[in-house]
Amino acid sequence: MSSKKTPVICALDLGSMNIRVILAEVVEGKPRLLSCASRPSLKINNGDIQVVQVVGEQLLLALQHAEELAHDVNIDHVYVNISGSGLHTDLANANVYISDTEGVVTAEAIRELDILINDHKIPANRELLCVEFCKFFIDNQKEVLDPTGQVAVALSCDGVIVSADQNYVGGVRRLIKENLGRDIMRLLPSSRVLPHAFQNTQDPDRGTLCLNLGYGTLDYSVYKGNKQYLNTLPIGLDHICMDLAECFDLHSKESEKLLKAYIEVYGSLPEGEDGMIELKGLPGTAPRRVSLQSVEKVVVARLGEMLAFVWHDICHAKKDSSVSAVLITGGGAKLQVLERLIPEVMGLNLSKAHYEPQYILPDMRDEPELWANCLGTLVSGARDYEVSVSKGNMPIASQFIAEFRRVGGLVTDIFSHLKW
Repeated sequence: MSSKKTPVICALDLGSMNIRVILAEVVEGKPRLLSCASRPSLKINNGDIQVVQVVGEQLLLALQHAEELAHDVNIDHVYVNISGSGLHTDLANANVYISDTEGVVTAEAIRELDILINDHKIPANRELLCVEFCKFFIDNQKEVLDPTGQVAVALSCDGVIVSADQNYVGGVRRLIKENLGRDIMRLLPSSRVLPHAFQNTQDPDRGTLCLNLGYGTLDYSVYKGNKQYLNTLPIGLDHICMDLAECFDLHSKESEKLLKAYIEVYGSLPEGEDGMIELKGLPGTAPRRVSLQSVEKVVVARLGEMLAFVWHDICHAKKDSSVSAVLITGGGAKLQVLERLIPEVMGLNLSKAHYEPQYILPDMRDEPELWANCLGTLVSGARDYEVSVSKGNMPIASQFIAEFRRVGGLVTDIFSHLKW
């Protein structure tokens, strides 16, 4: 059971197919997992919450189940990852001259860069979600990961700015507030949190392209010691289903069943062999038989186009040289054809994702790739919470609640040792 003196955070992943929740205590900036739960999202499409009441009910059920599993623990702060066509990525850069008399780069110089990057203009109808430093340059020549303590005349940096449409962000905030009765501590882009779910990204010398292929979107992030680039393609497995529906004249539910059967069956067949999937037709019509090889042609055409777009975007941002391996998560991670397509399109090998053992609960072991986004949100949230506390940047209400719980825990400990 969770200690009252230890803050508890909740990570939420609002996916097109499922809402996922993980609860954890924060101990020295790291999460100690307590429980997890999921529910079908029902009415979320490409990040757009179509029916707030239905999604809110599912969200509340998922959280209540997670709280029950954690012995009715009360959560202190909520972190939510979002994706979809409402997100926007921009590149930015900034330069400062070193004011230190000895020319040493100090924390103050990096703060000046941070202020300049954050002053980057975004449209009035968007909300800034995050700013990430990608690269630092000493005197516009030497590239370094951490310039602190080095000698320079000038310091510059490249950054990535992610913003979101205010209507979209406002809808997510209202959803959480009205159904959970809590404000969101921080909204995080899925592409930003994704690298934090893996052990693979901990090597600063090995650049990794992290892909999350979900039902409504394809999130991607280039990570090498820090985030080099991140973006979202508002196309996912739903577009493959639409392609199948058009090619084989199917209803949407039938095309989803066809894709699911293809993923589960075709990968297990011996190489070169085909299989048939039988789909029930409308009442009064005979069942339809569809060849798995013909399904693969449709899947490969759409997937190849998506991967080519992602790689072109990464090359356009000049981040392709930072990548030496590819990881993939989400529902699309089960598509075995990706093992062939990724080397063909990107010239890179697909690596197996490795997770920290202490971050995988029993209910997550069978399909950890489906929990990667939520797990990355949890790890990022724990770090963000620790930084917010140390800098005193927590909202006033959050500070009051945290202090109230801390004092309450101390009082409980004192009275527990008294003998009446």
